[in-house]
Amino acid sequence: MDSLVQTRLNEEIEDVDENTEIGDAAQTSSVENSDWAIRMGTQYRSVLLGHYTPRGFAVTGMAICVVHSKKEFRFPGETVAMVSRSLLDSGDVVPVYVTE
Repeated sequence: MDSLVQTRLNEEIEDVDENTEIGDAAQTSSVENSDWAIRMGTQYRSVLLGHYTPRGFAVTGMAICVVHSKKEFRFPGETVAMVSRSLLDSGDVVPVYVTE
């Protein structure tokens, strides 16, 4: 799982880097690329943790969500930004800043 997360995090950061609309890139990753099926059909979705700062878009990590097959996945934007800010404010992460 660690290598999957590291690979996906690198892909997400590259996507944000290449996209001029950083907020949209952070909130919309393709389902094909971010859904994982691991053991017995359980599905997971990677979600990039990040938020806007005066220095640019701060990428602070990644969360992995369980995707229920009968429910539509809704990006938890407010929660993602809140967790990201909390991590940065507490000094628990070294962010990667992405600027336009």
